[in-house]
Amino acid sequence: MSNESQHIRLARNEDIPELARIFRETILHVNRADYDARQIAIWASAADRPGTWNDRLASQYFLVWDSGAGIGGFACMTKQGYLDLMFVSHLHLRKGIASSLLFRLIKYAKDIGLASLGTESSITAKPFFEKHGFSVVQENEKEWEGVSFINYFMVVHFI
Repeated sequence: MSNESQHIRLARNEDIPELARIFRETILHVNRADYDARQIAIWASAADRPGTWNDRLASQYFLVWDSGAGIGGFACMTKQGYLDLMFVSHLHLRKGIASSLLFRLIKYAKDIGLASLGTESSITAKPFFEKHGFSVVQENEKEWEGVSFINYFMVVHFI
């Protein structure tokens, strides 16, 4: 087990402010390379919906990477095998955090009898998911608050 995976734990309600901060800051600092200012503003504003965070924590397998000094990233998935969110702080990129979180989600998915994991990946995250065996099933154009976004429905099969 790597040192990175030793920092993974289940998310707690008291983590929500930090999760929202990481979500917002990652979009503002990382995703801006692939999305325009209007898209970024709308997407980042989703961080400010506490009810959504509570719902995700209550209904999904929700993990955080916690160094003990703070959360560096998080990921969550449904019991049906949909990887809903995966965000790593822009201050902790390329340290293996996302890979550790993904490996733990895949282990959980296998443990509950799933044969695959699917996600709607941003343009920015697409190379990460491809590196980990995900394939693009479909390119999507979604509208959110009147603004169009491109993402990719991707799947990895492991059984």
